[in-house]
Amino acid sequence: MYIPMIYDRPPTLYSIMDSMANYGKEEKTKIVNLAEATHEQIFNFKYPLTSKIDKKEFECNILNKFIMRRIGFDTFTAFVIQLNVKLNEIMPRYNILFEALEGWTLFDGEKTTRTLSSKQKNESTTNVTDSNTLTSNTTADDDTKNLETDYPQGDINSDFFSRTKATSGSESKSHTTNNANTTNSGSSTTGINGNSNQDLTETIERIPAEKIEMYNAFIMNRNNIYTMIYNDLEELFYGLV
Repeated sequence: MYIPMIYDRPPTLYSIMDSMANYGKEEKTKIVNLAEATHEQIFNFKYPLTSKIDKKEFECNILNKFIMRRIGFDTFTAFVIQLNVKLNEIMPRYNILFEALEGWTLFDGEKTTRTLSSKQKNESTTNVTDSNTLTSNTTADDDTKNLETDYPQGDINSDFFSRTKATSGSESKSHTTNNANTTNSGSSTTGINGNSNQDLTETIERIPAEKIEMYNAFIMNRNNIYTMIYNDLEELFYGLV
């Protein structure tokens, strides 16, 4: 493969692709087909690319975008090395943008059905299940303390447990517990400090006008992502005069 150098400047991407596809051949590949014929030779390295994007289409888009631009390096090998580095640097974040687009399967079917699982946590819970028993307990404690003294009442203040003048005393305690049981049947979960689980099924149907509007927005957003990729690859090519 021979890549001509003109005016001591790096070759154009077209010159490189034309040499790859047509050097020594009688039947020449047309310029519109050069990207398809040479993309595997140029992108002969691994880089991350989302499954949403066709690899061949992605690489041909890049080649056709810059086909008339001169590479920004003295040799084609140096250009490929830096193309490899750049794509591995930028594509992880652009893959996220591609995958976030809505509309990839817009025309695959008239209906889209999906199941949504919602789990809600609350602050209190009342659970009623089959033959579930609810029990409430009420407990009351009663402490009675009596103190006798040989001294006048004025010598005993409100904190009489700390007095040293008391000569005798008595203390009594009572403990009462009330239990109430209630049995209910059924199945439900509500309230606070508990979990409420529910599966919801959503069916989406769109009329043709809505699909066209969504598809136009999808194409515009996808093209914007490609534009950002092209801007990042701009540094690999010879500056425009």
